[in-house]
Amino acid sequence: MTFCTAINCLDGRTQEPVVAYLKNHFKVKYVDMITEAGPVQYLADDPSGQIANSILERTELTIVRHNVVNVAIVAHYNCLGNPVCEKTQKRQLTHARDFLKKKFPKQNIQNFWVDSDWQLNIIE
Repeated sequence: MTFCTAINCLDGRTQEPVVAYLKNHFKVKYVDMITEAGPVQYLADDPSGQIANSILERTELTIVRHNVVNVAIVAHYNCLGNPVCEKTQKRQLTHARDFLKKKFPKQNIQNFWVDSDWQLNIIE
């Protein structure tokens, strides 16, 4: 069994496209889903806060217990939990990835944007 982890919004519209894309992209059978309303805002703007710590604990659990190497951070169009523009969310994605790379330096951490057509796009 192989796993990857997705730190994703709890918005149900994102779940299926994220799982389908990541299974293929990372060549895994399962996607451990860590959900929060607009998670990138907490990882980028409040990394020492309670919600960011909860995300970190759950991410570490999947890394340790499921031997996860690949971690995806996902933000999306029309996010109710983080109602800021796309440019701001993409900036938050960059900061969130930098923060997570410091915490989990051995993991491959990638950013993704779910657009208005509910398609995943890699954000470099």
